[in-house]
Amino acid sequence: MTDVIFSPQVEYDLARIFDFLDTYASDTAVRRIQDIVDAMGILASSPGIGRPASRGQRELLISTGSGYLALYAYNPVANEALVLAIKSQRERGYTWKLTPSS
Repeated sequence: MTDVIFSPQVEYDLARIFDFLDTYASDTAVRRIQDIVDAMGILASSPGIGRPASRGQRELLISTGSGYLALYAYNPVANEALVLAIKSQRERGYTWKLTPSS
């Protein structure tokens, strides 16, 4: 099994998404955040499942609510999938609070 690791950026992204959901869909905000986190569990058994993105990274499509994308990098030597950032599919790009390391 591949280790799935969340970067500090992911905590910021989930908080940002939760704030948005809490404003517009407060009754489902907690469940939808949990669904997003749970969906990334697929990377443990299928780290190559995401579509190719820039710089050798991949994007995992998470279809919950309006849909989200998780940007991640898979390191086959360490057998780790590092989730770098999460965004809504409706967002143009990733909102970096922290500078991406790769």
